[in-house]
Amino acid sequence: MSEPHDDSEHDSIASSRIKRIRQACVNCRKKKVRCSGDKPVCKYCSRLSQPCIYTVDGRSHRAPSMSSFAELPDVYQPGMKSVASRLASLEDQIARLQQTADNLISLTTALAAGASAQPALTVTSETTEQTHISPGQTPAVRSSHNELPALQTLLFAADVYFRFCHNQPYSLFHEETFRRRLTLGQLPTYLVWAFLSAARRYSSFPVTQTGSRDDASGYASRAWECIDLPWNAAASEEEALRVCQAIVLIVGTENPAGLCSQAYMKLGFAIRLALHFKLHVEPEETLPVIVREERKRAFWSLYLQDKFISLTRGRFCVIRDEECKASLPCSEEAFREGQPEQTPSLQDLTGDCTQQAAADSCCPLALIPVMASTLGRVSHYMLHETKDPLMLLPWSSTAPFAVLSAALTQVEHYFGMNEDPALGLAQRCTVNGAIDQHLAGSFIFSKALYHLSHCLLNHPFLIQQRLQIVKQTAPSSFMRSAWEKCKTHAKSITGLRQLRNHNIVIHTSFYGYCTMVSGTIHALSISDDRSLVREDGQQHYQSALESLRDLSCYWSHAGLMVKRLERFYSLCQSRDSKLTPCTTNSDRSPRETKALWQSVDYSSLATPSRPGSPSRVVVGNGMEALWPSSLDFLDLTDFVGFGQGLDALGHSPFLNGDAALDAGSNSALDRML
Repeated sequence: MSEPHDDSEHDSIASSRIKRIRQACVNCRKKKVRCSGDKPVCKYCSRLSQPCIYTVDGRSHRAPSMSSFAELPDVYQPGMKSVASRLASLEDQIARLQQTADNLISLTTALAAGASAQPALTVTSETTEQTHISPGQTPAVRSSHNELPALQTLLFAADVYFRFCHNQPYSLFHEETFRRRLTLGQLPTYLVWAFLSAARRYSSFPVTQTGSRDDASGYASRAWECIDLPWNAAASEEEALRVCQAIVLIVGTENPAGLCSQAYMKLGFAIRLALHFKLHVEPEETLPVIVREERKRAFWSLYLQDKFISLTRGRFCVIRDEECKASLPCSEEAFREGQPEQTPSLQDLTGDCTQQAAADSCCPLALIPVMASTLGRVSHYMLHETKDPLMLLPWSSTAPFAVLSAALTQVEHYFGMNEDPALGLAQRCTVNGAIDQHLAGSFIFSKALYHLSHCLLNHPFLIQQRLQIVKQTAPSSFMRSAWEKCKTHAKSITGLRQLRNHNIVIHTSFYGYCTMVSGTIHALSISDDRSLVREDGQQHYQSALESLRDLSCYWSHAGLMVKRLERFYSLCQSRDSKLTPCTTNSDRSPRETKALWQSVDYSSLATPSRPGSPSRVVVGNGMEALWPSSLDFLDLTDFVGFGQGLDALGHSPFLNGDAALDAGSNSALDRML
């Protein structure tokens, strides 16, 4: 027979259970959701911007709602604002606390008449930082991810973003609409942080939050943590679009920073989200023109990232070209004015027979997905070790190698990919007699993809890797022809650096990969028997090295590539090296094979592999920063403008946000530019 339960013990357990239940606010108990218990406003009520009601001693107490802050001029961020940073003065703050003393009894007892002393309360923010508030202190919560920088900083960052990031190569926002929503606080917090992560790479900001990480990676981390996941099927199309836009910016920051795996996962989620909400099909005609174009541009930006992040072994593209039913982006002029414009589809420009009318209606921005489609097909054929028992030899007329070569020839014919870049800029990117920066940036980027496709398709090492699967050797004439094409297009990539004299911005992270591939090809040329070829290869190798050094001011993976290109060059110079272009795989050592694979593997090139890799450094406040810091390279006080013919890849320093006198307009930025 069991012993009877002790009544006092039962009462104690029941009492503790009641206390735990009463820690939840009324709204959370009604909705049967987990309550964080944060006072005065829990996370559930803060996210819904609704009054938060707690029960204390049998009475319900309402926390201050968002209407309390409606009179503030900077009402641009959603959710509950921090009390300390939003109240006009300490006197006003104390008066408000006295009026709602019962509500804030858990935060402070000094303002509650007759209240007994309460223990110090620990408030944990989303940044995992803790602030201890003791009796008698003015309650204040440290900056969380939901607290955005000042409006002045946001408007200055918008100036930077649309000057340096828009159409480079991702195009996500209609500028006028984005600026208006940013000013009015109509953008989700996660999207604002993501946009700040893109702009922060090219400028310091006028006012930043103290005690928080102020760099591109830090802002990208905040953006991701502010996205409320997981979702259910009830998410709106508008919210899905904003999340996709934010993830494009987050992945654009994380992948070059060496966080390739997590960027790959986040991009996969965004792609599935876009497919679920049918961003890959033509938008409905009932939607406004700007909304339709933003939907299309968000999808094509995801499409580009899917192609780029798959330039590595073992990672395949998610989006198939035949599923892309949305038309290509319209011209930048039509987008700015909100005018409808008929544009071709991807299939119109990548089929066996391209119509001249479709090619003529393709703007430079729309040309980038066309070239990315070809690059994706090349990388799938050359980088992925697919064992097909019926695989045709590359020199066969019906082999994928021949089909891809024909596709590149077709693009070259219709879009002038192999013509002189300066001539192409004058013919395709001129507005009112001057070269338009956004048009020129898109056109030059598409040329880089074209030359990169040729480099990968004709790379002797990759050709031999495919032949090794079927245990075949290539004719010497075929290998010599492929090697000459490979060198020619590698020179064209390094030659793009000269376009800084034409006021062209060439600082996108993907240029690092293009330059690394071309630089290793030039390094292989130093083993050629012909002295002229060796000298030419040496010259272009140095040019590639300088380009990577310039890019390393902005992107950490470019700093890694500088060291790896130098090591690859030293390996080619070693006396017993077998790193000659047409050496068979059986003659190479495992170290040389690994070096060659790394030279064409995007993920491997961006990921640090040893403790001494210059990926991240610790700055003065103990936080990690992207390597290298802009302060180590550039003097922010001597900014020379783009109008004087210098670009971000050349010698122009970062923008200094502290010099902005009027962040509400472009005038401050224009004075520095």
